[in-house]
Amino acid sequence: MARVLATLVAVDMPATRTDRRRARTRRQLVAAARELITERGVAGLRIAELTDAADVGRGSFYNHFDSKEDLVAAVFRESLETLAHTILTSIPDDLPPAERAAMADRRFVRLAYEDPDFARLLVQLHNGDDLFATATLPYARMALEPGIASGDFDVPDVDVMLVMLASSSMGLIRAILEGRVPPHAEQAHAESILRLLGVTDDEARRISRLPLD
Repeated sequence: MARVLATLVAVDMPATRTDRRRARTRRQLVAAARELITERGVAGLRIAELTDAADVGRGSFYNHFDSKEDLVAAVFRESLETLAHTILTSIPDDLPPAERAAMADRRFVRLAYEDPDFARLLVQLHNGDDLFATATLPYARMALEPGIASGDFDVPDVDVMLVMLASSSMGLIRAILEGRVPPHAEQAHAESILRLLGVTDDEARRISRLPLD
């Protein structure tokens, strides 16, 4: 869990001193929340302990978040955005669209194998599915658009395809955690997604089993 929660994508610094101070306080709160969630889980997160750990006043918390649930959502959303950004930018741009899309899909689903503590907390959140979709769909769109533009993918409605992709990925992550699917389930998922995108059966099977490294 610490691996996914540990880093966030750098963002542009706010222009004014006041904005920079607010951004710094927010980062301190999110960082402290990540550490406490890693140690104790979501249920063990207490606002008083959080503000102490972040070294900010309790009133500052409510300048940035409406509730503990709002903060937890921010922590998981930003962690997922970072993971999606890292995955997508780590894949060579010169790969064929189907290979890039399959590699991104497999690496994301492998979250359940490689960081099961984080994945388990995510699926246990009452709004985990919505957080997952909100954080990852912009990156999924970027993964699909080159193939749609080139004609490699046949997608009648990209928004519907993205919803299907997010729902099936989250469902498979949950199934992996519960031991309901065999090892390397991410390969079968990528193969199914490629077929939905219009890739031939043989090619979808081949691509979904290419080495990830």
